[in-house]
Amino acid sequence: AILAATLVGALTWPGSTEADVIRPSERFRVSDEGEVVRIPARVIEMRGGPADAISAPTVCPDSFDVQHYELHLNPVRSTSTLEGTAIITIESTVDGLTGVQLALRDLVASSVERAGNALTYAQVGDVMTIDLDTTYDTGGTFAIEIVYSGTPDTESGGFGGFWFFPFPITDFSMGVGLNATPPSMGRYWFPGVDAPCDKATCDIYVETNGPKTAVSNGALISVTTDSTGRKTHHWQETHQIATYLMSISVAKYTAIPDTANPLITYYVHNDLVPVAAGTFANVPAMMTHFESLFGPYPYDKFSYVTTPIGDMEHQTCVSHSTALMSGTTANDDILAHELMHQWFGDLVTYEDWREVWLSEGFATYGEALFVESQSGAAGYRNYVTNQLMAPYLGNAANLTYPIYDPTFKWGTVVYEKGGVVLHMLRKVMGDTAFFAAMNGYLANHAFSTAGTGDFQAACETEYGSSLAWFFNEWIYTGGHPVIDWTWDYAPNGPDYDVSLGIVQTQTVGPAAYEMPVDFKISGVGTDTTVTVWMNAATQTFPVSVPFEPTSVQFDPHNWLLDEAAFVPTGVGGGVPVATAALESNRPNPFNPLTAIPFHLPAAARVSITIHDPAGRLVRTLLDAEQIPSGSHLVPWDGVSDTGADVASGVYFYRMLAGEKIETRKMHLVR
Repeated sequence: AILAATLVGALTWPGSTEADVIRPSERFRVSDEGEVVRIPARVIEMRGGPADAISAPTVCPDSFDVQHYELHLNPVRSTSTLEGTAIITIESTVDGLTGVQLALRDLVASSVERAGNALTYAQVGDVMTIDLDTTYDTGGTFAIEIVYSGTPDTESGGFGGFWFFPFPITDFSMGVGLNATPPSMGRYWFPGVDAPCDKATCDIYVETNGPKTAVSNGALISVTTDSTGRKTHHWQETHQIATYLMSISVAKYTAIPDTANPLITYYVHNDLVPVAAGTFANVPAMMTHFESLFGPYPYDKFSYVTTPIGDMEHQTCVSHSTALMSGTTANDDILAHELMHQWFGDLVTYEDWREVWLSEGFATYGEALFVESQSGAAGYRNYVTNQLMAPYLGNAANLTYPIYDPTFKWGTVVYEKGGVVLHMLRKVMGDTAFFAAMNGYLANHAFSTAGTGDFQAACETEYGSSLAWFFNEWIYTGGHPVIDWTWDYAPNGPDYDVSLGIVQTQTVGPAAYEMPVDFKISGVGTDTTVTVWMNAATQTFPVSVPFEPTSVQFDPHNWLLDEAAFVPTGVGGGVPVATAALESNRPNPFNPLTAIPFHLPAAARVSITIHDPAGRLVRTLLDAEQIPSGSHLVPWDGVSDTGADVASGVYFYRMLAGEKIETRKMHLVR
């Protein structure tokens, strides 16, 4: 087996942290040292914080339900303060309700009233306890008016909160905190039930001075101007919305209607107008494709609103980083990700922070779906392999926790692995059932909340049987399959009997994963693909083909998230290696170290070199060294012959063994 092969050179797998691993992109910048480096895609959204403690269950009030927020807001930039009035309509869900608790952070209430009557209240930490002046039974509704002000906060070193940003001058909220527990940031700028399991409608009124525009959720109802020239922008969201998806942004914006879709308007800082058309050129195509897959866009408007930090899926008004306004479509993955959220995360919101993959994993998979619409099946497979599988496999030793209730909410396991899980589920179910399940899940929980169990139930309805085995091994358990595989064949009359062998060797996750696996068996001028059902630690699958096999590929279209290595001798004792063979490096894609397997039928002088796509020599790993017969590994750490770390990308490795020359391709993802 590969794991027991002779190791040529030292192979050390260095540890790295979650924040070290980023999804590759085409975004570049020049560092202070003059080196061209990538801008991490997930830093653009919500990456980089420390690992969380495992979350406590999200708890929403069981005695009342917020029906509506009416917010009147005045951001005062000169003092970095926020003045607000919140009128909150509440329905009692029990008999004998005498008080409510809301969340409000760092802002101080100066009065709390119901129907003009002052109410007793207390603020301790983030909790605001309000005593009602009368008792309400089930179904009774009332409105509380809270006047408050203060200096709104942002999370330390993070992403969320309410910002008075110096350049470009922008006053805005970000709905999720990287380092906050819980992550909801609604409490940083208005009082409410700040949890994803409580959704309501809202009217938001924002005061601005003359040149500035305020953008918020839903439809723009009116812009009024008083005698001093101050404007009030009234936005109304008539669809249910979670507090972390509510937002405002105030700046000198230009509103640019999309020329192809009347629902779409881009709000960009005035100096970014020249690059807006190029940046958003493919947004109408994204909208059209997602609507074709998941039904009509569910809201009254859609906007990207430029803000100085990060992207965030605020309902109907996505915050989009000014740093990504390139005038090109290089950042379409981020735009597609945030648009996909309008269905998965906004229309159907996870009921508990432990279920965040139902938003982020789905949105990440949306990136691949848009690529598929533009570049076909090959482009889709390439994107899943290099942009989703690679970051996870490149740091898998540090990413052993499950997708559900993850150790780190905003990282590779939730985003990329979560997206790959949907990719694999599509393989298991087939396209028709898979997309029917996605739509059934949306239809069953639209404008509400859901959990993984609800998504599993929608999938099982279309699949026709239980999928507990799939969700247990991929959502509720960490890890991935590590597979040694082999093949052998023998003639049988006019046909050939092929033996396909699989041995699962993983030490994290189930002892044996259950999944369909494709093998592509090729002969001279012909091939066939067979699907076997992997469900045990060691298995052999007999297959008959009407041609002599010359090669076999394991999982040729990368449907399975795994580390797989070819073993040249059969599972039950096969034929010896007949010729020198260079095999796929493991893992591939990789970061920062990979191992290159090769096999020799007899001792030989071997050279192994690394080359870039232009054919230039990058690194010599072996230089005509005498190597004994057998199976061997040679490591590469992503470093050139000059000692420099090479950039992410495609590289070719070449083996010269005696008279045998073979070249293969690998992907380095930093």
